[in-house]
Amino acid sequence: MFGQLKGNKGFKRFFMKGLDKIEVKLGLVFLSMNILKYTRNLKKD
Repeated sequence: MFGQLKGNKGFKRFFMKGLDKIEVKLGLVFLSMNILKYTRNLKKD
């Protein structure tokens, strides 16, 4: 998962401070990746 973020999406670092903010950012990034996977699977069916 993290390799895909770094290699394919260009996500290399966080530009904010605080664990709470980083958790929210990472959650949003994972959510967007899951939405992309879901839409790709919808197109296959």
